[in-house]
Amino acid sequence: MMFGYKSILDILKAFFINTFTLFMPYIPRAVSGCIAGLLGFLAFVLLKRRRRAIIAVLKVVRPEADNAALTKLACKTLINYANNFADFLRIYHMDAKELISITELKGFGHLEKAFEEKKGTILVTAHLGNWEVFSNFIACLGFPLMVVAESAGPGDTFYKLFKRYRERFGTIIISLENPSIGFALRQFLRRGYMIGLVGDKDIAGTGVEVNFFGKKAVFPQGPAFLSLLTKSPIITGFFVRRMKKGRKFYFCYGEETIDFKGGKDTKENIRNLTQIIANRIERAVKKFPDQWFSFPPPWEHEKGSKQKTDN
Repeated sequence: MMFGYKSILDILKAFFINTFTLFMPYIPRAVSGCIAGLLGFLAFVLLKRRRRAIIAVLKVVRPEADNAALTKLACKTLINYANNFADFLRIYHMDAKELISITELKGFGHLEKAFEEKKGTILVTAHLGNWEVFSNFIACLGFPLMVVAESAGPGDTFYKLFKRYRERFGTIIISLENPSIGFALRQFLRRGYMIGLVGDKDIAGTGVEVNFFGKKAVFPQGPAFLSLLTKSPIITGFFVRRMKKGRKFYFCYGEETIDFKGGKDTKENIRNLTQIIANRIERAVKKFPDQWFSFPPPWEHEKGSKQKTDN
């Protein structure tokens, strides 16, 4: 192991990330967008396995689309992902005013209403749009925020590297693998924090089965379990790229608090509440199919096993 990195490839990745970040203030957004777009297109051409996987997912999301349309959407998916990553690196040099100025916001009242209940708020999003910048944007709006992030997948070294970007505007980051995570989340909710969770990937392997795009899928039970345990409201929200030209590069929208009244069966309550979350995520993915980056998709998840991603 070299300086905490597992391979030469990891060293090259870290060098690329740090170098790109260093020069970001001197690269106009239009130029970085072109570079990222080119890299995304090259990935589409060269990474055949990834391309096939994306097209297979899009066939489920957009069953009415023909092969040509699906291929075009798959290409746009990788280009969008590359652009999102470039913007994530740009965050390191942004201030709150700039980030707010490039984002169109809708549904802010839903966020405020949930937050004003003073029970803590559980904000559930998905691997849709730029979820990494989303947390920074919420912090810029003045909400005290704690976000759960995986460390096992990227490895501890990259987890710490990305943490610098995620904490740029004061967001508190806690590792999903932290043995005290349950206690920490409850404590921060009691203090009135907003807890950010990604709800479309069961990384821990302890999720519940739901219906998602007509398929049996496994979603994490954490958001539902935490809400039922603490009585904290759940609100869903998403942060996506705007495809129209203009000064607003992103569109952030919050949805109404989930109004859930369960029965006496805790397991059934968790499953039903998780299904509501899955329905909302499905609705969002349908709107922005080329901005959903949950691979492998949740319907390919084997319950009780760790997710493996092909990068």
